Amino acid sequence: MTTSSDTEAGGADERARFWRPAGPDADCLRCGGVGYVRRSVPVGHELFGRALPCQCAEQQAADELAERLQRLSNLGPLAGQRLAAEQIGALDQFADACAFADEQTAERWLVLRGAPSPARTQLAAELANRRLERSRPALYFVAADLLDRLRAAYRRDAEVPYPLLFEHARQAEFLIIDDIDVANPTEWAREKLFQLLNHRRNAQLRTVLIAAERASADGLGLARWLNPAPDALQIRLGETIETEQRDDRYRQVGGMRRDLLARFTFEGFRVRNGDDLPSDASNLGLIKCVVEEWAAAPSGSLALFGRPGTGKTHLAAAVANAALERGESVWFAVVPDLLDTLRRTYQTGAEQTYDELSESLRDVDLLILDDFGAHSPTLWTEEKLYQLYAARYVAERPTLFTTNLEQAELDHRITSRWHSGKYHKIEAPDYRSGETSTPEVSRRRGRRQ
Repeated sequence: MTTSSDTEAGGADERARFWRPAGPDADCLRCGGVGYVRRSVPVGHELFGRALPCQCAEQQAADELAERLQRLSNLGPLAGQRLAAEQIGALDQFADACAFADEQTAERWLVLRGAPSPARTQLAAELANRRLERSRPALYFVAADLLDRLRAAYRRDAEVPYPLLFEHARQAEFLIIDDIDVANPTEWAREKLFQLLNHRRNAQLRTVLIAAERASADGLGLARWLNPAPDALQIRLGETIETEQRDDRYRQVGGMRRDLLARFTFEGFRVRNGDDLPSDASNLGLIKCVVEEWAAAPSGSLALFGRPGTGKTHLAAAVANAALERGESVWFAVVPDLLDTLRRTYQTGAEQTYDELSESLRDVDLLILDDFGAHSPTLWTEEKLYQLYAARYVAERPTLFTTNLEQAELDHRITSRWHSGKYHKIEAPDYRSGETSTPEVSRRRGRRQ
């Protein structure tokens, strides 16, 4: 006997000969993998005889929409990064910015000013991810990356031609442009930014511009955009960089402060995630021994590959602590944040020049490049990373990489210098989810989803 929520008599097996929707849940008890159901209603009812999508098909459609929006968002390593509710509630500026993203404000233009800091980046990620969570589109670009991509799109072999890429940014329902004051101020850059922003302003499309508190608005002709009409929302974050423990031997970009670094040791590294972990699903014990041996006398390069949550950053931090204990200098850099910092050195009035920062990275005793490959692969980013690593390689200074990507997916000019045996894959579950690392999973969650 059927109920109002059951399929008609005859069952899913009979109807499967006629219905072939793409990808419903084959184990669904409601539709038996068909993807559609028919309601048991009286003759003459508006739903009588109609095939309706099953809940499993509706859920799949929602999941596919979320995945597509995430892929188009260009968030990369910022995907899924959220602020806690108490963080948003603690600052009126955060709450106002979130209200703008939720379309609860009349303003369509938001200028976010503040010193470069993790808090500013986290807020930008929150604005995009809170929209994606509600199946609303959001598009994020660092200004320099956007301009690099537009230049590359002129090539005949470009994956996305220039008109399509520019229109994608111009017509985006919600666009965030980060570090807009850092881009190289060429005539071409000024023209493209004017075309983009002028259209969005006239079309009243929600736009977020992020710049430093004392950013110069002249170089890129940004005065009219960073100091817009009174109907625009302006938010200043002020000084949000936390004071960290002073240690001249240690420098970081990306959040691994000195006090946090001290928590990660080889002794505290877990090689098992519970008693039920299959022995063939984890080589953490072996990897730990290899890294600990390398940390005792670092030389050349060491690369750790594995999906997020498998302990790569923990091991890298433990290597940094070992070097600091020997009195050596250490740079711990999350690669996307490092590239943002390098871009900011081009800004007028920057505390440090590009040459000064590059020299510091080249000469430090130990350089750790965390999340290598998570950056946007533009010509500029690839060239700067290669130049940095090539200089350290020639000087025989040790460099440690962590990455979510397979070696073949990375810049071969760098990986060709990783000697045999110095690239190690961690085969272990994500401590957070318990899922086992595989190349397929790593590729899906690696470079620009």
